[in-house]
Amino acid sequence: MMLRLIPAKKKVEDGNYERRILWTPLVTTLAVLLLILIRSVPDGFVTSVAELLVKTGQLVQSVSKAKNIPPVVSRPFEDIWDEPRSSKELFDHDTKIMWAYWDSGLEGMPELCRYSVQSWKVHNPNWRVIILDDHNYKEYVSVSDLPTTFFSLKVQHRSDLLRLAVLLRYGGIYMDASTLVFKSFDGIWDQVEEDKLMLTSLNKLSRSGHDLFNNGLLMTKGIYNKVLKLWQQRMLKYTESPSLTMDEMRTDPTFARVVEHWDDPSLGVLAEMVPYHSNLWMLDDIIWNNDESVADHVLSLPKFRWGFWFQSLPHLIAESRKQRGMQSGVESYVIDPATDPEYVGWGALAVARQSFSFFPLALNEDIDLATRLLHNTHILKFTSHDLDLIEMGFRRWGFDNTLGYLYRAAGNTTLFPLQEATLDGAVAPKVLQQASIQ
Repeated sequence: MMLRLIPAKKKVEDGNYERRILWTPLVTTLAVLLLILIRSVPDGFVTSVAELLVKTGQLVQSVSKAKNIPPVVSRPFEDIWDEPRSSKELFDHDTKIMWAYWDSGLEGMPELCRYSVQSWKVHNPNWRVIILDDHNYKEYVSVSDLPTTFFSLKVQHRSDLLRLAVLLRYGGIYMDASTLVFKSFDGIWDQVEEDKLMLTSLNKLSRSGHDLFNNGLLMTKGIYNKVLKLWQQRMLKYTESPSLTMDEMRTDPTFARVVEHWDDPSLGVLAEMVPYHSNLWMLDDIIWNNDESVADHVLSLPKFRWGFWFQSLPHLIAESRKQRGMQSGVESYVIDPATDPEYVGWGALAVARQSFSFFPLALNEDIDLATRLLHNTHILKFTSHDLDLIEMGFRRWGFDNTLGYLYRAAGNTTLFPLQEATLDGAVAPKVLQQASIQ
């Protein structure tokens, strides 16, 4: 029996057809077959590969499921709480604050997330770390910062609203709780202008060349940032009655200027998550069209130094090995961000291939390679979808290897001395026009 890739045609509302390859069923099927073939092997190399393949297939499937948006219900808040205290009253206008949100608080986080938050404190001991949850958010957020549908939104979308609210009122850095930090942010805070919003992108769109921005990392030294304010206004209006499907979004005027980009091939699995990422498309719309000249207040950080682990590390590993092979005499571990590729792979096959590229790093401890990676990595972002994959890797191979060294260094400055993050490679965003007045 021979397996074939069968192109699937999916009809969209305007009558056009887009071809999609069903990679996820293929990956899962191959994984199951491989496990059956090796069931007699008790514990070894092949078993590890098979388990990695299964977890990767599950990861891709979980990403696809995340696109579902539940119906929302408008419900007035049962209690109208007092307005939160000002930045002056709470923090004396000090914006060295790291924010995150987890509905059940720090104690309810998975172990990897708790360790990630600890890495923030290790590398930034002079910063406040505040974990918002479903009990304490009212201390920092006003009723006017939230839609009436707040409690019926997905927890991730509640987080999207809360991060804008606290950054607008108090400034600082918002990071998803699943973010390992390897550097101090003091130097950046000393040099950046207060009106700048610093963020990263998921990818560059292959047709337009615009960045698809992400909100997993948002940094602003000042309060009431212009970009965040305009974004919050759009989100509050939209979340009162959000679209539940792609077809509904295609006719929603909120997305009239970005709908043409939803079939860009560089989106990969993200193309199935457009409703889930509605808030990011609003941000893209604002920045790309330079509404109210917001692009002047944005710095796009290099995604391979401030991005997702499964995309950042393969590139930095290849460049580090190349650098190591070419150097003689005095060595420099710094890799020029100009060498970073513009595009990253978000296709299901690319994600699987990237996951497998880490396998050799789990089999031995190359401290020199790990050190080079640490010199060029400010943060590593995980997602809720791949936490199981990460935990499986450490359970299977332990921490006495190259990947384990990176993980341990996030929480231990004796393994990698404290260094400052930089804005090297940060650029202004590409815009469609000079400015659009809404």
